[in-house]
This record gives sequence, structure tokens and C-alpha cells, in this order.
Amino acid sequence: MVMKSYTKSVFFLASLLLSITSFAANWYVDDNSNTNDVYTLGSANGSDGAAGTALAPFASLSKAINSASPGDVIYIDNGNYSEFGIEVNKNDLKIIGAGMTKTIFTSNNNKGVCMKIHANNISISDIKINKYGYNSAGSGDGQAMTIGNGLSVFSGIVVNNVSFENNGGSTGNTAILVYSKTDVKFIGGGSSCNSSSTYSGGCAISGSDINVLFENYLFTFNAGDCFGGVSGASIKMLNGNSTQHLVVKNSLFDGNQACASSFNGMDIYVETGDVKVYDCVFNGSKSAYSAGTAVGGSVYIKSANNANVYIENSKFTNNSCTGNMNGSAIGNEGGNLTLETCYFSGNVASGANDVYCKSGSIIASNCIWTEIGQKKWSFSNNKLWRPNCFFWINN
Repeated sequence: MVMKSYTKSVFFLASLLLSITSFAANWYVDDNSNTNDVYTLGSANGSDGAAGTALAPFASLSKAINSASPGDVIYIDNGNYSEFGIEVNKNDLKIIGAGMTKTIFTSNNNKGVCMKIHANNISISDIKINKYGYNSAGSGDGQAMTIGNGLSVFSGIVVNNVSFENNGGSTGNTAILVYSKTDVKFIGGGSSCNSSSTYSGGCAISGSDINVLFENYLFTFNAGDCFGGVSGASIKMLNGNSTQHLVVKNSLFDGNQACASSFNGMDIYVETGDVKVYDCVFNGSKSAYSAGTAVGGSVYIKSANNANVYIENSKFTNNSCTGNMNGSAIGNEGGNLTLETCYFSGNVASGANDVYCKSGSIIASNCIWTEIGQKKWSFSNNKLWRPNCFFWINN
């Protein structure tokens, strides 16, 4: 009798839990136009005084998040939105736009931060964040999206098919800033034409206990220093240690460049951490260094931090440097670099067109180096293991 009663209790609790989760709500957001709407119905425009339904949508994402509960889904319809300081601070939310060219968040005056994520198991997809700058008062946040706060652990964050474009300002930080104790995946979408004067144009990864994945991603025409800033146009890793991890898969870096005369590492700039790159193309980066001598136009590994960089099955083509810079594809100044089945062509620098190692170590296997001008001395005084590699050396 006791067992029968216990079984009924367990069944009742399971049924109650199922009934609660099955009532996860859908919320809807629309602008002041019904043109080409996908999710909302009827002729009602968005209003934060409405009920947030498909027939009576909210006008802002902030209102939808404030109304939602964990497990809910928020649909943002086709349209243009101008919001600042959106706080994604509830766990287990899905935020879904109508597409990267349809649901567009745009800053009218290029000031302020668009979105901050301080929650777990968040999915954001199919939107564009465009022309967000950095508040002149300064807060250290990313212009378009800040993930984490450096204090609490946040995981299960997925940013899927989100486009970050034209974010930057004369006192601006990076478009995307990922803080310590954060696990985030960027799948699809891209970062284009972003610039910064503080971290990098595209994405800065700052701190420890971080896992970041970029997959099927586009980094194009980003700049790190158009307003007198720093190196690292697309991705910059800093302020971390061996617990800072970056993985990049099947992605394209194209046309990222320095605006000023003393900046390098336009695609990936590594001060700290562990980096793994698979099946990527690094093309057409432009770096410059007029004061002194620098290394690493496309990828730069900084000295004295013992960073580890592994690059597999990737191509470095048509990268260039001006001024006193060596290694327009890769420069190593103290890290541990491993190259497996990589291809180099059309890269141009003042010395060592493809790869230059000032200090640290390089292990290169099954690579093809086709650029005339690759110098023997580009690997001098370094540990270099290069079996099964083809080097075209022109003295």
C-alpha cells in the first residue's frame, strides 16, 4: 500500500512538472510597420502596452524579456529596432529574429551598448546588430554584445546566425566582448566593418575560464585601430591564462586591416590562452608597423605569455604588411605554434613573407610554402621541426 501511494506521488509530480514546462509561452515583438512581417498577425503595430501576443506584439525586446519566464521563446519580427542596454538576465530563453537581413537593431546616434547576456542556456538567432558605439562615459562593455560579467559563471550560450556590422566609435570598445567564466558558441553569421580604439574591432576575449567557439563564421573588413586604438581587428585574446580557450572552425577572415601605422595581428591576436583553428581561410589582411620592427600580420602570438596556437588545414593567402614587419601570415614572439597541413601563397612582408618566428617554437608538418621571398633566416634561433614540408626558399 505504501509502495502504491509512493508510485502515485511520483507520477503526480512528474505530470505536474510536464504540465508546467508545456506551458512555456511565446512572446512577440514588432516595430511600427506590418510590411513583410513573419511572426505577428493582423495590422497591430508593436506597443509595450500590448499583451505581447502575435496579434498584439510588444515594441521592444526588453519588454518581452521582462515579461518572459525561463523556457519561453521570444519572436522578433521583420523590422528596425533601436534599443540600448537590453539585459538578457533570465535563464533558458530563446530569442529568434526573422533573419539577419530582416530583424535589425540599429543605433540612431552610434552611442551606447545594445545587449548584455548575464544568464545561462540562452539562444539568440537570426538578427543583425548594426552601428552601435560606445558610451562616452565608458563602462568597458562590448558595443554590440557583452557576454558575462567576469564574476558569475554563464554557460550554454549560443549566438546563431547573428550579424555584427559597423559597430565602433572614437572612444569605442570591441563589437563583442566575452568576459571570464563564460562558455559561448557563435554559429554562422559574422562580424564585418567593426572598429575599436580599445580592444579589437570584432571580438575581444578577456579573462580566464573562457570557452569560445566560432564556426561557419565570417570576419570581414574589421579594423582594430581606426580611432587610434590597438592591434587585433577580428579576434583578440588578452588578460587570461591557460584556461582561456578559443576554437575557430570552417571560417573566413577576409580584408581585415590596420588603419594606422603601428598595428599587427589583424585576424587573430593572441596575448594569452589556447587557440585551435581548423579548416579556415585567412585572406587579404593588411597590417602596418612603422616604429621599430614587428611580426605577424594576419595571426600574431605575443611574447612572454606562453600561448599555444594550433592551426590545421588552413590557407593564408594575399596577406600583406607595410613598414618594418616580418611574417605577413603568422608571427610568433614567444608562443608555441603548430601548423598541420597548411597552405601559404601570395603573402608579402619586408622579411619572411609567410611565417616569422622571433622566439618560441614552431612545429610545421605537411605544409606548402609557395611564396618567393621566404627567407632561411626567418626561422633562425628557434626550435623548428619541419618534416614533409615543401619550402620554396629564395635567398
